[in-house]
Amino acid sequence: METSLRADAARNEAAILGAAKEVFASEGVDAPLDSVLRLANVGRATLYRRFPTREDLFAAILRQEVENLTHFAEELSGAADPDEATRRWLSRWDTVGGQYRGMASRVGRSIAEGEGPLARLCEPMRQAFASLVKRAQKDGHLRRDLGADDILALLSALTRQADGRADAIQISVVLDGLYGQQNTHLRR
Repeated sequence: METSLRADAARNEAAILGAAKEVFASEGVDAPLDSVLRLANVGRATLYRRFPTREDLFAAILRQEVENLTHFAEELSGAADPDEATRRWLSRWDTVGGQYRGMASRVGRSIAEGEGPLARLCEPMRQAFASLVKRAQKDGHLRRDLGADDILALLSALTRQADGRADAIQISVVLDGLYGQQNTHLRR
């Protein structure tokens, strides 16, 4: 079995990934894959041979970013202030999630469901972030009734600005809630 891609296959993969990044950045993650095919100048069979599903394509696009987020969480694990470390990681998560319109909610949903190419890709990152969360909870400031997956789901569901980042006021409200009273309920 061949372990590396043939030169033409590698070129096609690079063309597909470059085109997908460009198309998804400008049109969002629900853009037609035909736009990716046209820009990459490859056929449908070439795309689906390498990336059988849209989620496989998303995982390939995000691989480096997810690895960077994983390493960033590991670097922050020894920070003197666990709350600040958690906030810094969440800010970086928001930046990555905002690169492609609709990607943050797709990734958040995949992590919550726990299966599929994106979930598998994100698992080490999710675990590294969960360690940050546990440390901040142990420190006594971060709510203990929410887990890392809950926090990622909250941020992934926020409304995105034109630049792809979550609305600053919404982030502030979520962070205030994460560090607020643990038994606060909505009053009607």
